[in-house]
Amino acid sequence: MIDHDVRVLARKMVRVKAFRLGPALDWAVAQARAEGFAAVTVACEPAGPRWLQVQMLCAERGLPLVCIQPLVSHIAREQQDLHDVQDRRGGLCDDRPAGRRAALLCPGGAG
Repeated sequence: MIDHDVRVLARKMVRVKAFRLGPALDWAVAQARAEGFAAVTVACEPAGPRWLQVQMLCAERGLPLVCIQPLVSHIAREQQDLHDVQDRRGGLCDDRPAGRRAALLCPGGAG
């Protein structure tokens, strides 16, 4: 989870199917509030049917969901310095494409 300045607020690895991400979303909201944020915006690439399940979970919690075009996130990843392949920055995303001033949770690898 990152803030609007791409500062890491919290990390948590979850390996669940997309429809089971509810507890991770609840955790993110709690972490954001503990850091002084009023809201969480969830960002994802609309790849496959999983993003629809994330959309439903966000709607149930009143969380805004921003879908980022895969090309935009691909270009952002290319611009990162990824010399250390063991670094798990792949789970992070840049919030500039989302354009929101809120804590940002980027689910990845769910499914």
